[in-house]
Amino acid sequence: MLSVEASLRHGRACRLPPMVSAVVAIGVVLAGASWCYARHAKDNNAALYRWKEVRASFQKAGRLIGGERLEEAREILLSVKQSSPKGYAQRADWHLAWLDSAIPAPHADPESPFYDPNGRPEELAMVCFKLEAYEAAIHWTKKASQTDPARAKTHAGIVARCLYEMRKIESGLELYRALLRKASVPDVEQRIEEIRQSRRQREEKSKDLESILGLAHKGYSQGYSSDRRYFRVLELLESALPMVRTNNERQRLYGHICKCLYKVGDEEGRTAWENRLLQETKGDVEIAATVSVDRAQRAYYAKRYDDALRRYRDVCKRFPASSQFGTAQFNVAVILKEQKEYDQAITEYHKLIDSQVNDRDPGGNIMVVFRNYRHRAALGISNCYLEQRQYEKALEYAYLARDKHKYQSSCGTCFEGAGASLQYHIETCLLHLGRHTEAVQMGLQDLKQTGLGAGRASRLISLYEGAVQVEDLVRMVGAADAATLAMYKEKGYYQDMPPQKVRESLPSAVLRELLHIRNFGQRRDYDALITICESPASATDDFSPSWDRWPQVAAGDALARGGDEAATAITSHVEVTEEGLGVPVWLVYALGKNPSAKTLPWLEAHAWKRTNWYAASCAVHAISYKGESGRRIIEQMARKGEGNLKLAAERLLTSLADAAAEPDKWPNPEPGSLPKRLPQ
Repeated sequence: MLSVEASLRHGRACRLPPMVSAVVAIGVVLAGASWCYARHAKDNNAALYRWKEVRASFQKAGRLIGGERLEEAREILLSVKQSSPKGYAQRADWHLAWLDSAIPAPHADPESPFYDPNGRPEELAMVCFKLEAYEAAIHWTKKASQTDPARAKTHAGIVARCLYEMRKIESGLELYRALLRKASVPDVEQRIEEIRQSRRQREEKSKDLESILGLAHKGYSQGYSSDRRYFRVLELLESALPMVRTNNERQRLYGHICKCLYKVGDEEGRTAWENRLLQETKGDVEIAATVSVDRAQRAYYAKRYDDALRRYRDVCKRFPASSQFGTAQFNVAVILKEQKEYDQAITEYHKLIDSQVNDRDPGGNIMVVFRNYRHRAALGISNCYLEQRQYEKALEYAYLARDKHKYQSSCGTCFEGAGASLQYHIETCLLHLGRHTEAVQMGLQDLKQTGLGAGRASRLISLYEGAVQVEDLVRMVGAADAATLAMYKEKGYYQDMPPQKVRESLPSAVLRELLHIRNFGQRRDYDALITICESPASATDDFSPSWDRWPQVAAGDALARGGDEAATAITSHVEVTEEGLGVPVWLVYALGKNPSAKTLPWLEAHAWKRTNWYAASCAVHAISYKGESGRRIIEQMARKGEGNLKLAAERLLTSLADAAAEPDKWPNPEPGSLPKRLPQ
């Protein structure tokens, strides 16, 4: 009889007893499983420390640049770009761009503003510095000093920093001391000693886990964008691995590592460290729940909503007693609401209200002191009913959020903002129910006390316009101001402040300014409105409201109501330029909102010449206000546009596809029906 191996070798079957066959089959399965597990473990281990491989490649590329072997350096960076995960590939691409901007042809782009046929030694030094090749950076800095002696002080500073990073502390400090003395900086020795002391303290802090975690948090949370910062923090955290004794310490340390890897875009590495944490803390419910919630959140932000929903539900099912249950349950309801499954969302919100969660669980950041699960759930239910146009139920749960499940916070600004947002929501429900007087009374009460935000103030003006009672509103604003000023005088407030500044601090300030802007529109003072639109405000790429943009929004809306006359005033005031932002974005907003037929061709011509992201995006958003005609133009820009214009058009088309239906308009108040006096 042939053996099994011989039979297989000769292509002949051999019969084995059933028991032997079963054993062989089990052995094959186990061997396959072992191989798969070993392969997975190997891949997981590689992902844990891929940052070290990438860092070593970057440093090697930097050293090659220092040796003026630029082609080889480019090859290494290209290899990282082509073979590494997305985050590292992107960073390699940045390094290549910086290198190409600093070296001569053939790789430098002649059209680049940084192009120099002789190369740029100082820029090459900075590339090496970013790649953590400090000796190479010193080499190119010395060359830069030879070609540009006027920048000798700057170059000496770069060399001093490189020596410091190379831990040649005294050499670096000696050079730094000489620089300070040349610049006639006072107290040089004191400054040098402070640097030494800081270095000694840092070295001392690197010897225990708590101090290392503190240094790491400082390193990655202060907005550093340099890879070398994150790599150094990862190196520091790696040194703390032998110090871990408990699961809590392990969770905190691995959590810092994961945050650092997130900063550099290493999703595979982050997942590998999470897997290692789960493997080393088996049975720890809190850690398992926390990791699961983190992964669900990543799926949500990546717009994998079904995956996120599945993960959150899994947390609710497997870890109902964990501190993560409230977050997971709330987010289940949020996703269902965003998917317009309102009835299911309401059911999930109710589960949260009826659960044992603690509303005073700590929030996720300093601006969210407590979780406020029940308050947020009640408000979520109210919003679901509002979307379903069940306004009585929406109002019922809004009152529940206000009176029973109250918002809790030790932050005054947060508390005030949440209260104003809830008041706005309640007023919206009342207006949909035709209960205008109640809604207006709430706004007028706050006008006397805390003041109104731009949204509530603008709506109050609109209601009084609809009731043909703007003069009544103006009189009430004057009465509120007089009462507040009398109270200030009685209590001795703001005695040393100029009267104009005092008026600007009154609760009515926003409402009064909006009425002032409205008057410009009534008088057709388009020059004044254009000036407001041109005034500085925080950058926007979609005309979204902000704390400092409401004057520009109001002026833009007033110009939009001016029709052909206002459109002519704007287009004659500005011209479509080729460079930069071109036209102030709030004038673009006004043209987008203006129904004049002459505005769309002008906006299209303006948009095609925009290269700046903010200008391109705002132009596309303005065109989107033009209905189907505007949409066709945006579709053409998505097909034929380039750069930021193409990207802006594509994003807007996606957002239009996901946009919710237009909400119902509430009925207008009857003329003369709104309050004419402030509430007592």
